[in-house]
Amino acid sequence: MRRQRRMIGLVLTAHGLGAAAALGTFAYWHDRLPDPMATHFSGGGRPDGYTGLAEWPWVAAAVLLAVGGLTAGVLWAGSRRDGLPRAMTATVAGIPGFIGWALAAVPLTNLDVTDASAAKFDPILLPVMILTAAALGGLVWWLAGPDPDGRPAVPEPVAPLALGAGERAMWSRRAGSRSLVWLSAALLVAAAALAALWQWLPAAVLLSVAVIAGASALVRVVVDDGGLSLVWFGLPRFRKRIPLERIEAAGSRRVAAFAEFGGWGYRVRPGSRGLVLHSGEALSLRLRTGKEFVVTVEDSAGAASLLNALIARRRTEG
Repeated sequence: MRRQRRMIGLVLTAHGLGAAAALGTFAYWHDRLPDPMATHFSGGGRPDGYTGLAEWPWVAAAVLLAVGGLTAGVLWAGSRRDGLPRAMTATVAGIPGFIGWALAAVPLTNLDVTDASAAKFDPILLPVMILTAAALGGLVWWLAGPDPDGRPAVPEPVAPLALGAGERAMWSRRAGSRSLVWLSAALLVAAAALAALWQWLPAAVLLSVAVIAGASALVRVVVDDGGLSLVWFGLPRFRKRIPLERIEAAGSRRVAAFAEFGGWGYRVRPGSRGLVLHSGEALSLRLRTGKEFVVTVEDSAGAASLLNALIARRRTEG
């Protein structure tokens, strides 16, 4: 818990530095800026959106507060059981470096311009934003220190279910994530706030992510003689199926969502992938390729038992 608070504190400090850079630059050059100020630029660097000097600090503060608050909430919810990995902390801390410098670049672009329509975004500022994000993320990486020693849990072997000759069986459970639901709700609020401030592009991005997060929060997990099937309730046409012939064996183990996979959802890491909706009990499949596929679901031992029975019968009959 102490390390978790320290990591989140580093991320919030990074957001504070981003806010200081953006608002400090605006305050220092305030007397040399046009009113209104060009605050959004097209692909060619020409302004296509304007904000009054009195409103712009509130827009900048709202963006940074929304991103910082949402980030801190997600990290706290996801890491309270298993901690927060160093790599994730550094990556997330780089975001306010990019946003803060992007917001600081707005007054610099408008500096000494009498008519905001004459302002032009300098393309050199984009790599500077990326380098700032990388530098801030690197600093947080150094301050965070190494992760505690820990390895993914080893799947517990599960005895096959006793199936009679010709007997058919099916196992089915719902798997959900309250964290993804809350994340979706928070993103919707942030998108509405940005839309109210006429920040249409970031609002549209947040809205899209919110819809995807909400739609993928509840899944039906099915085991039958065809293998493993995943059906998303909010995305009925999006399905994942692993045929029985691709599965070597099934077991049950505990999954640490953030520490192992860096978050929730369909996750991929070297040697393992799967549907991680929360930390806790998970069905673990050892595939014939040697890789692992996991699904966080209750009664994972029951699913593994049936799968092992079906695999054994297939080998006997094949």
